[in-house]
Amino acid sequence: MVIKFFHLLAQPVSRRQKNYMMEVGAALLTDVKQGLCCKKPRDRDSIIKGFTLLETLVVVMIMGIMAAVATPSWLRFVSDQRLFAAQSKIYGVMKQSQNNAIRTQKTWEACFREQNDRIQWSVHQPGSDTCAPAGIVWNDLGVESIQIYNQKNDKNECETTLYQSGTSCTGTGPWRVQFNYLGHVNGRLGQITIVTNNNNQNQRCIYVSTLLGALRKGEKHERANGSDKYCY
Repeated sequence: MVIKFFHLLAQPVSRRQKNYMMEVGAALLTDVKQGLCCKKPRDRDSIIKGFTLLETLVVVMIMGIMAAVATPSWLRFVSDQRLFAAQSKIYGVMKQSQNNAIRTQKTWEACFREQNDRIQWSVHQPGSDTCAPAGIVWNDLGVESIQIYNQKNDKNECETTLYQSGTSCTGTGPWRVQFNYLGHVNGRLGQITIVTNNNNQNQRCIYVSTLLGALRKGEKHERANGSDKYCY
């Protein structure tokens, strides 16, 4: 009927043919309406039946592949955010100590240590050579799964070089940096490098770059700098 209808449209028509075409068109429209009406119950049945087992397996497999690809990137993203947060807080602690020294015209120091797998800090005026005078308050850094990196790199150099008691740069701290009344470093440069727990490949560091007390933030590079440090 559809072919016959379009064939008639292509031909010159008389009044009788025109009426006939109108009848054919009306019949065609009725057929289309009936077809649509008949399909609706089948469509609803298909929706009610849901997915086949094969379709479900394909979807599960695709989701598994996507999860396997995305999970490492997500874990790296979370690790980076923790390191950025810890780096910013340590930088802020050092600046606080420096500002206090300038404001009070006295020597202040910022100290860092690890306690119960947490990094802690304290800002105070020095009272001894141990970086832990009696009565100081230690504060949690507030970032989980971060630790101070106190190991030597493949250049046999430590990545954390702030002053600590003892002679080995692989000690357990506390580490400190002092600022005099001008805000300058009180004789010792150095840096503190942080990593995520059990992973030293991704590093962030904060270092005193000049005796004038300039503070810098750094990250791990593929090549060491002139001081054989990879974090700078």
